[in-house]
Amino acid sequence: MLILARRGTRQDPARTHPRRPAGRDSWCPRRHHRPTRAGRGAGHLQRKVPSDGVVMVAHQRIRVGRTYAGKIVTIHAEDTRFRVICDGAEVSIHPRTTQHPIRRWITKIHAPRI
Repeated sequence: MLILARRGTRQDPARTHPRRPAGRDSWCPRRHHRPTRAGRGAGHLQRKVPSDGVVMVAHQRIRVGRTYAGKIVTIHAEDTRFRVICDGAEVSIHPRTTQHPIRRWITKIHAPRI
């Protein structure tokens, strides 16, 4: 028996939108589904290290260190690990704990204010 209520309530979760089915695979107009690069983690990306020394890659926090705050690091993403490189030297290696694809390869790295 279906309880008549507003759309999207707990009584009727399948009716979140009148023309689209609910669920993880349903289409969402806000999400921009772009094809990712070959493989789950093939390639390298760049991040600017903030003052706390932690950068985010694929929904995973990578602790680079406050020593590198303000510098641009290159992160080589592999299937099982992330390698962090700054000024040509390897800073650290972090195991990849999430299965999320990398969607942002180069972030907006702003120039310092003068």
